[in-house]
Amino acid sequence: MSINEYVEKNVPFTSRTPTYLTPEQRHALTQIPADLSDREIARHYTFTQKDLDLIKSRRRLHNRLGFIM
Repeated sequence: MSINEYVEKNVPFTSRTPTYLTPEQRHALTQIPADLSDREIARHYTFTQKDLDLIKSRRRLHNRLGFIM
């Protein structure tokens, strides 16, 4: 049996996936802070027309999200 076959049969899928963040860190980074006003949420979590124009000018459709990140 090869090592790959052994791993496939004996190691749960989640243990083969690298984990870079603790659950607490992941939660903190994926939640919008509760103390932000609607105005602050709109300011920090949306793109301006200028942002959108830059995204459109720099990347093809399949890679626009990667450019903005």
